[in-house]
Amino acid sequence: MADNDYHQHDLEHPPEGARISDQRRAFLEYKRRVHESGKPFFPNGVYHDVVAATGVMIILILLSVMWFAQANCDSVFNVSCDRVSTPLEQEFYTPDEPGSIPRKENGDVDHEAAGKPVLGLLYEEKADPATTSYHPRPEWYFYFLFYLLIIFSNPQLVVLGTIIVPTIWLVMLLAWPFVDRKKERRPSRRPVAMAAMVLTAITLLSFSYLGSQAGKESGGPEGLEDAQVEMAGYQVLFEEGVYETCGSCHQLGGVGNGGPGPNLDAVGTRYDSADDLAEVMANGLGGGAMPIKGGADMTDEQAAQVAAFLKTLGAPGEAGELAGYGLDDWERVTGSGGEEAGTDAAATDDAADPAET
Repeated sequence: MADNDYHQHDLEHPPEGARISDQRRAFLEYKRRVHESGKPFFPNGVYHDVVAATGVMIILILLSVMWFAQANCDSVFNVSCDRVSTPLEQEFYTPDEPGSIPRKENGDVDHEAAGKPVLGLLYEEKADPATTSYHPRPEWYFYFLFYLLIIFSNPQLVVLGTIIVPTIWLVMLLAWPFVDRKKERRPSRRPVAMAAMVLTAITLLSFSYLGSQAGKESGGPEGLEDAQVEMAGYQVLFEEGVYETCGSCHQLGGVGNGGPGPNLDAVGTRYDSADDLAEVMANGLGGGAMPIKGGADMTDEQAAQVAAFLKTLGAPGEAGELAGYGLDDWERVTGSGGEEAGTDAAATDDAADPAET
């Protein structure tokens, strides 16, 4: 007698005196429906998986082509571009007028009109294999392994933290269905399994959070005076993480890259005043080689505070005088403090040579 026939016979004509539980009856009914209308995994299931996987792959390829073509060389779908977008092109994405800076009628930069590529920027700079200041960090879904590596940071324990412990976790995960073969599925009657699941979830989430907070470059350069460290610009750069952007081109006290931007150890001696540095921060340098505000996410007030701090580098005696340098000074230097200043800026922009603009 075939297996399916036996099950059907068991359901319709149970042995004398036998009792079929509701669970057994539901299982036999399921087997009957599978026998009558079910489809085999091969080729039906495999075919559906192949179609779905192919569709996803096509979407990923199209998105990759669109991302590269749109974000490169400040032009739409320029797949022949063989260079990285310049900082100016990344700051102001204007494919209709490559290399231009959109401005409002009063002369202010129109950040809303600049826009950004739909799928984001390509990349801001090429990787530098010679850098000594790069702090490697994994993707967020590997933070728990990253923290595990921190726990076993002793060179003699690295193999334990990177190979042995993760392998044990993986083996336990794969073996669990074969070890726990109870038919009971209610959580209240499976305290050991539920406790193991909750403990594992808490451990992974805790390690992921701790890993996300570990390994970040923090603190400023050594050799600064207390008055400089207490300045608001120092806090913006090194406590709020702005220097992570600036350090990709500049170096200060041995922290950051040694180029392509100049060393900042004595930058204050190369400018006459903090106003000059604020003007550089507001307008950038070198036709886009340094973007506005260094490409960092700063408010106008923060940018002014950073300019004041930079003026004290090489001239620490000016820290006390520049401690109150802030938004009012920024608006005075950039001409963005009021309607009259904005009108003057617009008039100046109109009088400028279009080629120079």
